[in-house]
Amino acid sequence: MTAVLISLGGAASPGLGGESKNSRSCTQTASIWRWTNSSWVQLHSATVGTTEVVISNLAPTGTLADYVSGTAGDGDVRIRIYCRTTSGTFYSSGDLLRIAYDAPA
Repeated sequence: MTAVLISLGGAASPGLGGESKNSRSCTQTASIWRWTNSSWVQLHSATVGTTEVVISNLAPTGTLADYVSGTAGDGDVRIRIYCRTTSGTFYSSGDLLRIAYDAPA
């Protein structure tokens, strides 16, 4: 199982949490969408296999508002977690995905 925690604020802020499992080793990448220039920003990349790996304390660079859609009110945050391998087919399943962030006052 893989737990991914992405902080969208200070060290004590809530972030993204999740658990997944792969049937074979693959390169797993966690990215966040930057709305200001419509691009994925890579936060982490590592080889992940069938055993549990914990990834934590990931934070995007720049202004945090760049990663939330809109300029007022509620917005969207997009997270992408994917695996890539050249070793044939595999499966990746997720058990939990939790996204939380501190809204501006």
